[in-house]
Amino acid sequence: MSFRVFLVVLCSLFWSSLLAQENKPPIPIKITVLHQAIDLPGFRAFKYPYKPAITLGTDYVLGQDNGQNWFLSGDVGFYFHRDFRTTVFLRAGIGYQQQIRRFKLGLRATAGSALVFATEPVYAFENGEYIQARNSGQLVFMPGVDISLAYELSKRANSPEVFLGYQIAIDSPFSPTAVLPHVFVGGGITFYPFQ
Repeated sequence: MSFRVFLVVLCSLFWSSLLAQENKPPIPIKITVLHQAIDLPGFRAFKYPYKPAITLGTDYVLGQDNGQNWFLSGDVGFYFHRDFRTTVFLRAGIGYQQQIRRFKLGLRATAGSALVFATEPVYAFENGEYIQARNSGQLVFMPGVDISLAYELSKRANSPEVFLGYQIAIDSPFSPTAVLPHVFVGGGITFYPFQ
């Protein structure tokens, strides 16, 4: 329960700091469509069937200098693994981005929480027999690391960007003693609707 409170406070501070600034920088919106795999880092797990994931997020630039910037980020997402589970997650992170002409290479570390639901019926052992139990989800910790390559669509300030990303995340606890690794690969768009 205390981790949920921590995430709510962190997100509240993030959004209140954005709203409290006098010279507000434009707030970007990032939409990412991903393929999700439960596997160790690598690309061998990405095969049919497609396991969809989507995130909606934003970034807040802490400082810029010569094409380099540090940023805070937050996103909410969803993934569906038809043979295993459905997950809704909320993450916050800190990242670094290097710009070379119209390309941007980024690295981000995240921490978050995920609410996991089984896609099959759940059973519990009670009074010597198994009975179907309520699937109310399990809350897990979800740290991760992302790498991305973005391209600005024009040279003007706050230009929309398209990007490709590769993300590694873990769910903990998956079981009392284990973690569950995830790999996400996909692409998306960043745009500035509130300029």
